[in-house]
Amino acid sequence: MYAARLTRRAPRTLVLRHFSTPSTSTQPKKPPSAIPPGSKPTPKVKLQPAPVKPTSLAPNPASSSSQLNKASPPKSKPVSKSPPSTISEQVTPTSSKSSWNLVETFRVTKQQTLDDLESAYEEGIFAPRPEGAGNMRKGLHTAWEMGKFYFFGITTIFSRQRDCFRIWRRTRKGDESLTRAEYRMIAVQKQDVQKVIPFFFVALILEEAIPFIAILAPGTLPSTWLLPSQSRRVSMQKDLKAADANGLAWTQVREEGKASEIFCSLFRLSTAGFNFMMNHRLTKHIRFLAQDDRLLRQEDNASHLTASQVDEALRERGFLLSQIPAGERLIRLQKWLQRTDGSPDETRRLTQVVEGH
Repeated sequence: MYAARLTRRAPRTLVLRHFSTPSTSTQPKKPPSAIPPGSKPTPKVKLQPAPVKPTSLAPNPASSSSQLNKASPPKSKPVSKSPPSTISEQVTPTSSKSSWNLVETFRVTKQQTLDDLESAYEEGIFAPRPEGAGNMRKGLHTAWEMGKFYFFGITTIFSRQRDCFRIWRRTRKGDESLTRAEYRMIAVQKQDVQKVIPFFFVALILEEAIPFIAILAPGTLPSTWLLPSQSRRVSMQKDLKAADANGLAWTQVREEGKASEIFCSLFRLSTAGFNFMMNHRLTKHIRFLAQDDRLLRQEDNASHLTASQVDEALRERGFLLSQIPAGERLIRLQKWLQRTDGSPDETRRLTQVVEGH
C-alpha cells in the first residue's frame, strides 16, 4: 500500500523538479536569428528625414513624388523670397535714404543762408552788428536789417514804377529818345511786378511762409529783394542749366520734342510749364533782344559797356561764358550784333544759337 502511493506520486515529483531546478548553463540563450548562416548582415540605414534637392526629383512619375513627399517634410520657402521680407528690404533703405537727403538738404540750406547773411554784412548791405552783443541781440539785429532790406525793396519797385510812367508819357508824345538803360529798366520793372503780385497773395494767406520762400526759392523773388550772394547763386544755376542744354545733340532734341525747353535753358529762361508757355517766353525774349540789339548799335555798337554788362548781354543771348575768354567777349557780342543787323524776326537769332553763335 505504501509502495502504491509512491508510484502514484512519482510523476508529479519529477514534473515539479523539472520546473523548480535551476539551469546549470552560464551562457544566456540567444534568440533564433532570421539571417541564414554564411551571409553578411546588411548595414542599418538611419532614417533621418531631410529636404530633397529639386534636381533629384523625377520629372513626371506621380508615385515617386508621393513617396518623396511622405519621406521628407514639406520644403519651406527661403525667407528672402517671401513678400513681407522683400517689401521691408525695399522700403527700409529708401526711407533711410530719403530722410538722409532731407537732413543734408536742411544742412546745406542753413549754411547757404548763413553765408548770404555774412556776405550782406561784408558788402555793406546790412549795418554792422553792435560790438559786444550776445547771440540774442545779434539775431534781433539781423532780423531788423532784413526787414529794412525787404521794405526798401518794395518801395524801390513803387518808385521805379513812377519813373516808368514818366518815360512812357514822354515816348507817347513822339519823343523816341529812349536809351538802352531806360528800356532795360522798364523790362526789369515788368518782371518784378509779375513776381510781386503772387507774392502778396501768399503773404495775405500764409505770411509765415515768407521767410521760407526767401530762403528756399530766391528765384521767385523780385530783383530788389535778392541779396547779392543770392543773385550770384541764381545766375550760376542758370549757367549750369545752359551748359547741360548746350551739350545735347540737336537731332536728338528735335526727335524728342524738347526744342522749346532747350532754348529756354540757353536763354536763361524758366522751363516750367507746358510747351506753349515756354514758346510764349521765347517769343517775348526774342522781341526783347531785337530791341536791345537795335539800341546797342545806336550806342557805339556796345563799346561803352562795362565788363559785367557785356557778360550779362552774352548770357541773355545764350552764350556760355566758360567757353569765351574774357578779352574776346566784347568782340563776340559785336559779331552777334553784326549778324543780326536788320533781322527783327526770331529765326535769325535762334539760328545763331543753334550754329554756336
